[in-house]
Amino acid sequence: MKLNFSHAVLLEDDLLIAPDFYQYFRSLRRALDTDESIFCVSAWNDNGQISLVTKDPQLLHRTDFFPGLGWMINQRHWLRVRKVWPKTQYDDFLRLYMLKNGLVCVRPELSRTFNIGRSGGRNCQLSSRYTYSSKFYHNYLSRMALNRFNVTLTKSAVDKVIGRLG
Repeated sequence: MKLNFSHAVLLEDDLLIAPDFYQYFRSLRRALDTDESIFCVSAWNDNGQISLVTKDPQLLHRTDFFPGLGWMINQRHWLRVRKVWPKTQYDDFLRLYMLKNGLVCVRPELSRTFNIGRSGGRNCQLSSRYTYSSKFYHNYLSRMALNRFNVTLTKSAVDKVIGRLG
């Protein structure tokens, strides 16, 4: 609030970022600022396992599920949500907040972040005896696709997510 930023990107400390991570958010600021139904832009695709995604780095989606794992919010939405921000479990809170308010996030087909396998501040050790979190990492998170190229989103790719329902 003191610095009066127009946008903020929130990034957890256990994520790798794609070569176009910053350009991705820069390209999607217009969508976030012109379409009031867009609450955030996320760099993460929850359904982004390598076997499930196309290889199109221009493909974007609207979702009513808060994806997290690297996301941008603008000042307009922050000023509204900060009044009711919870002390814990912000991701669950934002999922409900978005649903109650008819909001969506924009997410990529190919994630711009990759979780490197930390959970609760501890590294998930992949061994023959998995803990729940390391088994989850091994079976799910480690198989996510990450965009590997420096891509500038086209105007038409961005326009496709503005002002329509997913």
